Amino acid sequence: MTMGKQSTLSLLVAVLAMYVQTAYPQGPFNSGGKLTFYGGGLSGTACGYDSVPTASAPFGLVTAAGAHPSLCGQFIEIDTANACGGGTASACISDGLLNRGKVIVMVTDSCAECVTGHFDLTTAAFQALLNNPGDAGTVGVIDDVDWRFIHGQYLGNIRLQSRSGTSQFWYALNVFDHNETITQVEIKSSGSTTWVAYQQQPGGNFWVIPGGTPLPLVSPLSVRLTGSNGEVLTSDNVITNFNGNTQFDFGSNFTPPPPMANAQPAKTIPVLGWVAVLVLALALGGSALRKLF
Repeated sequence: MTMGKQSTLSLLVAVLAMYVQTAYPQGPFNSGGKLTFYGGGLSGTACGYDSVPTASAPFGLVTAAGAHPSLCGQFIEIDTANACGGGTASACISDGLLNRGKVIVMVTDSCAECVTGHFDLTTAAFQALLNNPGDAGTVGVIDDVDWRFIHGQYLGNIRLQSRSGTSQFWYALNVFDHNETITQVEIKSSGSTTWVAYQQQPGGNFWVIPGGTPLPLVSPLSVRLTGSNGEVLTSDNVITNFNGNTQFDFGSNFTPPPPMANAQPAKTIPVLGWVAVLVLALALGGSALRKLF
């Protein structure tokens, strides 16, 4: 996002927001989920991922879910503590098969036959829930799991990737590594004041220029993204050429994810400390306030 000069007061507000940040509520678990597994890979999937990131969560544990592209990139927490409560799955034959643990998976593929709550995991994700990974074939299905969608776990910026065949007369792109479901993608040509809302395609998880858009497009293009939480992010002049299969760093991501289990606790300053900060800010100005942190 582009930012102009901040006043001392707005800088103080930004610092306050940084220090009082808390984890987002992830909502209650849904019950009655079903897990299966398949031999899907980590690239070339229906969601258009070139590869699954390994430098940030969920470290390669992925799943297929449903058939709508809006599911792509969403994170799901799965808990097997209460799995097989009805005794319907083969895993219930022996309680020792399941480790009763949790996994976080990311949706990277579609599953047309998967109704809500049915997740077709990759083999590695399914095995992570077993005491013995070799029992995956024996288990086959795990019923009565608890699950919920959670805020994204990406630690880096959103990635944009142009589709093959793009040009200044037809442009399409994928949006990867976002911490919220993308509900709208808008693009603006250089020198224009008009944002054009792109259309999400039912297959491939990509967004394409709509008919009637003034052409040719003029680079660099600016991109505006709207998340399911209502947050809007803008990256000015981010797309610098019309080459196909080219990645661009968006420069930011939706509001930071909740702290990971091994994250350092956030810094805290007592209330009286904030009074002192405000007094110093008013007396010394924004540049001095920055030096305090």
